Parts: sequence; C-alpha cells; structure tokens
Amino acid sequence: MSGTSGSSDVREGKLHEPVLLAEVLAQLDPREAGRYLDGTVGAGGHAAAILERSAPSGRLLGLDVDPSALVAAGRELARFGDRAVLARANFAVCDDVARQHGFAPLDGIVLDLGLSSIQLADEERGFSFRARGPLDMRADPDLRDTAADIVNTWAEPDLRRIFAELGEEPEAARIAGAIARRRMKAHFVTADELGRFVAGVKTRRPRGIDPATKVFQAIRIAVNRELENLNAGLAAAVRVLRPGGRLAVISFHSLEDRIVKTFTREAERGCTCPPDFPICVCGNEPLMRALSRRPIRPSADEVAENPRASSARLRVAVKV
Repeated sequence: MSGTSGSSDVREGKLHEPVLLAEVLAQLDPREAGRYLDGTVGAGGHAAAILERSAPSGRLLGLDVDPSALVAAGRELARFGDRAVLARANFAVCDDVARQHGFAPLDGIVLDLGLSSIQLADEERGFSFRARGPLDMRADPDLRDTAADIVNTWAEPDLRRIFAELGEEPEAARIAGAIARRRMKAHFVTADELGRFVAGVKTRRPRGIDPATKVFQAIRIAVNRELENLNAGLAAAVRVLRPGGRLAVISFHSLEDRIVKTFTREAERGCTCPPDFPICVCGNEPLMRALSRRPIRPSADEVAENPRASSARLRVAVKV
C-alpha cells in the first residue's frame, strides 16, 4: 500500500503520483552504489526516483504484498534492469527478505503507509466506500479474513472497539450497534452498501470527508493487521540498516505517526535487547536518531496539485 490517505478521489493522471517525493529524496540522500529498500513499492514512484538519484550502480529492492502493485512496479522499473529487484513480501520481515536477496546491510529504507490509488481505483478490491465491488479490503489476497467477514461476523463489542481504537470514530458504539441489528436481516455484501449505511447512521457530519471514512479505516487496518506490521517492520528496519543508514516513513493518520514517533524515541534511548524485541527495555546506547523532532509535511503547492497528500507526514531517522 502506498501513495494516498485513503480518499476515494482518484483523479485521472494522478494514480501513480508519489507523495513527498522531493522530501524523501532529500532525507534519504541516495548515492551511487548504495543499497535501498522500498517496503511498500506500490506503482514504483519513490523507487524509480531513488534509482535515478543513485545511478549508475545503486540498487533497490522493492517489496509489496499486493501482486497487482508488483506488476505496476515492474513496468515502471523495467528500465533500470537488474538494479531493481522486486519481491512479494510484507515489510514486516524486510530484514529477512533483504538478506535473502543480498541487499543487507541497507543504506536507506522508505515506507509509504498510504493506501494505493491503484487499489482504490479497483472496485473489486472494496477499499473505497463508493466501490460497488465486494467488501474485501485485503491488500494481500492470500489473507483469510475480508472486510465482509469482520462486518458480518464479529461481535458487536469487537466492532465497537476497532471503530473507536483503529478509526478514532466518536460514534463507534452507535455504528457498531446499528450494523449488528442490520446484519441480522441481511449481510453486507458491497463496499458502497456499507458506506451508505454508515453515513445514514451517523449524526455528526465532519466537513471535508465522507462520513464512513473512519469506519472504513478501522476495518482496513484490522483486515491487513497494519499496526502490527508497522511495529514489526520498524524493528526489522533497524536490524538491517547499516550504521548511518536512514529510515523514512510516510504516514497518513495519527495512529501510524504515533507508532513511528514512539519507536524512534525508544530507539534513541538505546538498546542491547535481543533483535526480536519490538521495543527497547534496557536503556543503553541509542540505535537511532531522529533527524527532525516534527514530521515533515507536504508543501502547499504539492497539496494543491495532489490533495491526497494533505494528511501525509514524513519522519526520518538515522541508525547510529
């Protein structure tokens, strides 16, 4: 998944536009002969720019769990020949995959956590609340549970919990209760059906976003285990970066940004814990250093050109 905040506004010509591209390049500073990893390669926008900047001998390993994304990335990166390597994998295990493909240690890693516009545009994937396709939302089609499974079978308290915790939806209880009553008559089948239902249940109408946005965010995060994968991926990135290597993470909502900020602060405190510990508990010499205390935001010009970038936040840290 990469490139958008989850908006259903997929404009012609904007499907593959990478967010905060200039800022990512400035912070990663790709160089000749460097080894880089794009853990959410998507359509290959960030990856192509990194390969161009690190010419003629820099190499990049692109990961994605979505087969359709890898097809798009393959087309975009074909011109770089064997300098670009693609693999179907979750960035949660980027250290293992990098070693398997001879890319360790790495000089830089980029993670773009936004939902891919390619996924949003495909109504059969069910990511958009306006999609007429099945209520799916799986980035990895091999995952077992779909969004329909969650909406139609999870207990009402569990729905209320994910809407509140993963969607930060203030009307979580009201929406969960309404869904539980409605599904007793008929299950939810399509994404737009659920989107219209949630919009009809809500009493508050936030300006500028669809009323179903936070509920869809919560379900998507639960389906794809996005927060668990982010925690694991940050720990894996630290393990596979070389000293001086940089990690750039673009997030699109406060849950993701909070995890990245907290992880970096813990890594700055220092760690001699076993490599499978997700959070430092020993308090020794630091592993990472944040390059900025505040997230880097897109410029007004970028937001005007690409409104989906408005919620993007970039945090960058260097391994010490």
